[in-house]
Amino acid sequence: MVKALRPITKLPLDCHLMVENPDAFIQDFAEAGADMMSVHQEVCRHLHRTLQQIVHHGMLPGVVINPATPVETLIEVLPMVHHVLVMSVNPGFGGQSFLPLALDKIALLAELREEMGLNFRIEVDGGVAHDTVAQVVEAGADMLVAGSAIFSPGKTEQNAQEFLKTGAGNPPGISCRTSWPGTIRIKTSPCAQRARQMGSRADEQAFLFSKCKGRSSGRCCDSGSYGLFGKREVAGNGFIPDHHRRQRAAA
Repeated sequence: MVKALRPITKLPLDCHLMVENPDAFIQDFAEAGADMMSVHQEVCRHLHRTLQQIVHHGMLPGVVINPATPVETLIEVLPMVHHVLVMSVNPGFGGQSFLPLALDKIALLAELREEMGLNFRIEVDGGVAHDTVAQVVEAGADMLVAGSAIFSPGKTEQNAQEFLKTGAGNPPGISCRTSWPGTIRIKTSPCAQRARQMGSRADEQAFLFSKCKGRSSGRCCDSGSYGLFGKREVAGNGFIPDHHRRQRAAA
């Protein structure tokens, strides 16, 4: 699927590997054209090494935690990840109800991000719907994955627009931007659609809503001085895929 999508879109492809041996798939996904890869903390015997391999293959590294996994298990790897994905349901099937305990995890990650001076994104997957999206964003999430709340025969576009409007409220005086115009989110389902950059006129049919709440430092995700991280550019944890870096240079 990634290989089929790569030639027809410049949007980042976000791949969540819900498998027991993600190391075996890193090279294949990289060669297929994935931009982001997230792996589960619970299955990686050597998580640090796995994340290094993801970066080595030119992708943005992400780490995932299930509902029963404490945020504290990620402390050592937070400085090296592009995003942390908080599962707000137990993996297995769609249409589950949102688990409120995820809100505390999101808030704790947001606090750690500030305290540690990092810039990783906080992504949430599971039960994110019209009645929960506002709470998730308020807790500190930057990237939301929505499936059942969006895709419905004949109502997908309407659902996406309503979902984005519900989740797009910002505190007064905070400027919000995203690093990329949108993202295509790929996991075990073949469904993937564009995300909408908040404040833009981009396509409002969204599979992933990505938002930066702003930081107390006044810097946003894609601002600041860029350095080098291996073969990639970064701003804090703000990695930029190679083909996006080339597009910026051309601009």
